[in-house]
Amino acid sequence: MRHLNDWRYLTVGELDGASSDRLEALKRLFDATPVGVTLSGNIRREMWMKLVHLSTVAGMTCLLRGSVGEIARTREGTDILRRFFRLNLDIAAREGHEAAPAFVAEFDALFGTRDSAYSASMARDIERGGPVEADHILGFMLERARAHGLEDTLHQLAWTHCKVYEERRAAGRLPA
Repeated sequence: MRHLNDWRYLTVGELDGASSDRLEALKRLFDATPVGVTLSGNIRREMWMKLVHLSTVAGMTCLLRGSVGEIARTREGTDILRRFFRLNLDIAAREGHEAAPAFVAEFDALFGTRDSAYSASMARDIERGGPVEADHILGFMLERARAHGLEDTLHQLAWTHCKVYEERRAAGRLPA
């Protein structure tokens, strides 16, 4: 397995929000490594923020077939990244998981970073002809957008793009 970005941190927690000896032991193990571990009393919220992050980056880097920087360098790219991010934040909020201002600021900055080589592993999977998690990530967020009556065009486009890719891959019709 290769790690392809500078983010070396994990957030862990019990689903019920309680602290536990096993989490403390896990944190102690990671304290001896370059990976930073944060214990969370609200891991469900953290999981939603991971989903917001992943669905935004995966949806746009797959659909637009470029890194965050390549997208940001286009005239409309940063706006589209941030618009999709805001839609995903709205879904999470309607699910009861409001984003912290620092989280929003971090990704707003990332989506304006014109020299960023960052792209989702799902986009790299497409480039190498591998399987993708279209339904698990993009389809789920499309479903949640619709359940909350939100604008779903970007979700629909990103999910459909990946579903077409999956169909072509299954039929053996990917370019060599």
